[in-house]
Amino acid sequence: MNRQKEINFTRLAVKKITPFCLGVFLCWATGCAITTTETVREESIPADLSMVSLAPIDRIQPGISMEEAKNVIGEGMIIGYQQNPDNPETFDPVKLDQPYRVETLKKGQTEYTIFYYYTQLRRADGLIAEDELTPLVFADAKVIGKGQSFLQQLKQP
Repeated sequence: MNRQKEINFTRLAVKKITPFCLGVFLCWATGCAITTTETVREESIPADLSMVSLAPIDRIQPGISMEEAKNVIGEGMIIGYQQNPDNPETFDPVKLDQPYRVETLKKGQTEYTIFYYYTQLRRADGLIAEDELTPLVFADAKVIGKGQSFLQQLKQP
């Protein structure tokens, strides 16, 4: 009778433990990973994307040199990643040179240099629009102002 109980217990243990052990083994053998899906709450996304700053333009003050401004903002920024065609398991950064565009403006006897920096994401459309650029205006290699309104005032006759 004892032998019968022992055999029944063993069969029960095998029936219960075998699926568990098989599951653990399969996870180990296949590199099983646990993933979660996390939803982004709408209130965590800025309603006005113009508040998303991509470059430290707010640290630029009138009077600093062109070189200082370049050092503060940097010469480039990573705006995304793309799959490496030679090695599909890796991703390469997509870089954007900063300043994005450089122009000169001559008004009277003064020549101004304008650096346009990509600083704001207004629409996630894959394009860089004029309203996503912030101009830094230099005279004699020093910052004299920044922003679209400053530049528009400077351009007025």
